[in-house]
Amino acid sequence: MPLIDNNVKLDFKDVLIRPKRSTLKSRADVDLTRQFIFRNSKKTYQGIPIVASNMDTVGTFEMAIQLSKLQLFTTIHKHYTVEQWKEFAAEHKDILPNVAISSGMTENDLKKLRDVINAIPELEYICVDVANGYSEHFVEFVRYDLREPIRDFQVIPPGILSLQNLFYFCIHQKNDFIRFVLENSCKTLQQQCPLVKSAIEITRILCKLFYIGVEPNRHQIHKDYFLLFYTISSFFEQAFVRCLLLFNKTWKEMRACDVDFQV
Repeated sequence: MPLIDNNVKLDFKDVLIRPKRSTLKSRADVDLTRQFIFRNSKKTYQGIPIVASNMDTVGTFEMAIQLSKLQLFTTIHKHYTVEQWKEFAAEHKDILPNVAISSGMTENDLKKLRDVINAIPELEYICVDVANGYSEHFVEFVRYDLREPIRDFQVIPPGILSLQNLFYFCIHQKNDFIRFVLENSCKTLQQQCPLVKSAIEITRILCKLFYIGVEPNRHQIHKDYFLLFYTISSFFEQAFVRCLLLFNKTWKEMRACDVDFQV
C-alpha cells in the first residue's frame, strides 16, 4: 500500500540564497575554488563545484577540455567506446581528475565500465546514469568494487555493508525499525541512540569477530563461523539487527547520551 505524505514540500522555486556580510573589497577577490574530502574514501577533490551534465550533447570530451581550464567538472556521457576513452586519456591525462565516466546498469554497461577503468586507472569518479536512484537494483550496483570485485569485503566494510544491514533491518523487521526510530525521535539530540553511527561500529565489530575478508583456513575459530553463513539465511544481517536492538536497549537502560559514545 503506497504511503501518502501530506506534509508541505518545498521546490526549487522556494529556495532563496540569503546574502551575508563580506570582508571582500572587490568581486575580483572572490575565490570559487572549494576542497571536498569524501567521507568514506577520504579522497580529496579541489575545484569549482559546477558539474556539466552527462547528457550526450553536453558531457563530451570537447566540453571537458574547455571546462577543465576553468577548474569545472564534467560527467562524460556513457556512449563513448573503450577505444575513444583510451585515446582521450592518452592525449589529456591532466584533465582526468576533472571528469567522471558515466554508466548504465546493464551487464554490457558494467563490462564496458570495468574495461575503461581498468585501462585508465587514473579515473576516480563514476556517474551511474539511472532514472531512479531509489531502486534496490541501484543499491546493489553501487556496492561493488568494479576494479577488483573480490576486494568488496576487504575495502567496503563497514561503509556500504553497514548501509545494507540497515536496509535489511528496515525491510525485514519493519516493526522493530519503526519502534527504534519512534523511541529515539521523542528524545533530545543528545539522548538519541545514534542509528547510523552505531550501525557502522556494530558492522565493524561483526566483521572483525567473523573474520570477514579472511580466508576460512587461516583461523580455526573462523571455520565454525563459516558454516553459519551457509546454514542460516541472512545470518550476518540477522546478527547485526540483534546486536543493534541490544545496543539500543542498553542505551536506554544506562540513560546514555552522545558523549558516552566513544569509538
